[in-house]
Amino acid sequence: IRRIYHGFDLQGRLCGFDDGVKDQPMLFYCLQDPHGGLTHMKLDTPICVETCPRDDSTNHSCYSQQGWEVIPDYTTASFMGAFCVPASNATGDLKRDARE
Repeated sequence: IRRIYHGFDLQGRLCGFDDGVKDQPMLFYCLQDPHGGLTHMKLDTPICVETCPRDDSTNHSCYSQQGWEVIPDYTTASFMGAFCVPASNATGDLKRDARE
């Protein structure tokens, strides 16, 4: 039943439970090409994180077309104790991505 209430990262690991991500219970979607000014989430390559980012002062190692790279975070909030979703002050594009 935990597979229903927790997310899987891009490597198929169940956040908070599988080896390598037991201490990372939250599913987070990195930004897509943040350096180019795009503000969309990469929905096809989620990662597991310890806590949801509270602002853009932190970053995570995310998978991109160039391989793994450090990408700036965006403001999120915890949803159901397992998912990081764009916070209420996020841009319209991020909110739209979260609904799709």
